[in-house]
Amino acid sequence: MEAGRSNIIDLNDFSLADNRLTRRGDEICYDGWDSGMTSYVQTWANYQRLAEERGLLVATIVEHFMPLTGKNVLDFGCGVGGTARCLATRGASVTAVDINPEPAKRLTHPGIRFVHAAQEKLYFLPQVYDVVVLQDVLEHLTQSEKILKQIRGSLLPDGVIFISTPNRYSILNLISDPHWQLPLVAMLPRRMVILLVQKIFRRDRRQREDWPALLSLPHLRRLLVGQGFRVRLVNQVAAEVLFQHPQAVVCRALHLQLVDWLKRYHCQAMVQRLVNDHYGIFNFIINPTWYVIGQRT
Repeated sequence: MEAGRSNIIDLNDFSLADNRLTRRGDEICYDGWDSGMTSYVQTWANYQRLAEERGLLVATIVEHFMPLTGKNVLDFGCGVGGTARCLATRGASVTAVDINPEPAKRLTHPGIRFVHAAQEKLYFLPQVYDVVVLQDVLEHLTQSEKILKQIRGSLLPDGVIFISTPNRYSILNLISDPHWQLPLVAMLPRRMVILLVQKIFRRDRRQREDWPALLSLPHLRRLLVGQGFRVRLVNQVAAEVLFQHPQAVVCRALHLQLVDWLKRYHCQAMVQRLVNDHYGIFNFIINPTWYVIGQRT
């Protein structure tokens, strides 16, 4: 680091290009894990770099309920577009929506239409989509009830919504939250998250409209049921994918190393017995991320 240069990393200084994280004239490559980087910045870089692999998880779960070929899919909060690309290569016609206009440059597949729209300004056409994807998005929505109601109306009668979202009261997330790897932040309301992360710890100094506030399992279930969805946890499918394609599920270097260790010492069966789709202790306070399929009631 240059003399006098602050050791606080501003995420505004970073952008993704050709699967590399670049920062104002210097380049950080990801052929391997760079332990010299600040851990949470490395995690976000990997999150973007592995976006298409994470799309594999969405495709695998959705295809337990319907084939993707010929289906209309809404990827709401598409990020860098990895999931949209993955679904399109499986034959889906994808509408990818994000508040950031940047994904348009990367979403050149003929099966993808990109829409740049703020969450509160998006108009949902009635009964258009077979599948709606909210991958790591629900916790960022400030008007989640309104948007879920609109999404339900946009689904065909036999359509499904896929949701992945982190657990507010997971012991693992309380030790190190999934966004900035700070203790106890996971359980805080949005206004406190902004205060601590932006003002006090200065982990993220961006002016953003999508600050996360994590949900509890009862809140998640109540939110979905209240908007007319039948809720089904599908964590066991995610656990299967975890050991087949680890980068489709986790992106922190530590987590990837842990999966490698579990495979090396033949612990897959133990983990898969622990992971379940019941409303019990595991999903209330252990499981860090839920995977959910919602169907119209």
